[in-house]
Amino acid sequence: MYKDKKVAGLWIDHEVAQIISNEDNTTEGDFEAIRKIKSNIHGSFGSSQNANTNKLSGELHDFFKHVSHELTNLDYIYVFGPGKAQEQFRNYITKEGLLKSSVIELDTAEAHISHNQMIAKVRNHFKKQ
Repeated sequence: MYKDKKVAGLWIDHEVAQIISNEDNTTEGDFEAIRKIKSNIHGSFGSSQNANTNKLSGELHDFFKHVSHELTNLDYIYVFGPGKAQEQFRNYITKEGLLKSSVIELDTAEAHISHNQMIAKVRNHFKKQ
């Protein structure tokens, strides 16, 4: 299924995204974390709940936009992480019309997953045929 396709894994939460692939974005070769993107999302912004929600939403969208720009020209993107971040990312790119040529595959993962566990999860996902 993934043979001869350009693939990458994306571990994401609201603080950081890690793109996991290899040099040519194929299923051949060793997977490694090739890019780490930190968010600028902060918890509290002021006294108004509405202002806080709007600012948080804007920062989250800026983070997702930056991440999506790093994932262009891929056939399959395996998105995983804790909580709702992976679903929010998929909803954002769908709403904005980004990564339309990519198949987005979602999965969950524990919040405290090691670097090596992230890589293994992506490798195992794309090595299955």
